[in-house]
Amino acid sequence: KRTASANAEPSEKIQRVSLPVHSTNNSLSDLRKSESDFERKYKQLGLIGKGGFGSVYAGLRLSDSLQVAIKYADSKRVQGEVGCVPLEVVLMQKAGGGPEAVGKFAAVTLLDWYCLDQKLVLVMERPPFSLDLAQYIHFRGGRLQEDEARPLMNQLVNAAMEMYNRGVFHRDLKLENTLVEIGSAGPRLRIIDFGCGSYELKKNFRYFQGTLQYAPPEWFKHKMYKPIPTTVWQLGVMLYCMLHRCQFDTRVFSMDWIHFSSKLSRECLSFLHLCLEEECKKRATLERLRTHAWLSG
Repeated sequence: KRTASANAEPSEKIQRVSLPVHSTNNSLSDLRKSESDFERKYKQLGLIGKGGFGSVYAGLRLSDSLQVAIKYADSKRVQGEVGCVPLEVVLMQKAGGGPEAVGKFAAVTLLDWYCLDQKLVLVMERPPFSLDLAQYIHFRGGRLQEDEARPLMNQLVNAAMEMYNRGVFHRDLKLENTLVEIGSAGPRLRIIDFGCGSYELKKNFRYFQGTLQYAPPEWFKHKMYKPIPTTVWQLGVMLYCMLHRCQFDTRVFSMDWIHFSSKLSRECLSFLHLCLEEECKKRATLERLRTHAWLSG
């Protein structure tokens, strides 16, 4: 469940971004508000997820039976100015490409979007044989061994770098926002839920959006955080949760009430400490994580 601090930005209103008309073919046209167009193209199936973000249903694209996920986000109706699109749409297009890029990037691809009955409706690819990373860990006994966690963390670091290079700060990286595709070539991770994201990569943020228990220490101390140090902190939280049978909370961690397993290797502990460095200026960069000895071990 996503939580936010008392100073968080209002979550009930979808953020919108004004874009030049020539820069997008996704302006809020009449087609984007057409329920008949949605029903002509997609068949909605059963509920597969529900939370503070809204609801997600399984579905099919009728033209080719492609499996899709259909997300409904509660909001006031997005205004209909030409060239004005919801921020989550913009971020998904930047991170995952358009409909022609299905499966190409770590972020899932946005196939289509609508504003229907005061809801934002996102139609996304639904990777077959997938479950979220929290469920994956649960089915593997509640925690992973280092050798199991290493390739997953390698993918997560690369995914974070890819999103940043494509102009996206996810802001809510966690196990539940990561899908695991189960295939013959090994698990492949995909990033979902860009509802808390931003395209401002150099900004000092003073409003928190995301899962409060995973917010970086600087938010609690100074009510300020930056994209790269926050992303690295959240990657560290994810790795900690992969390797331990316990929940993580930044406020508890800062009081030295969370400890590391004595079974972890020196290289793994080094990686974790670089991610979970309380001083954001001393925290590792994504590039440093990418070249860390533990990931290549």
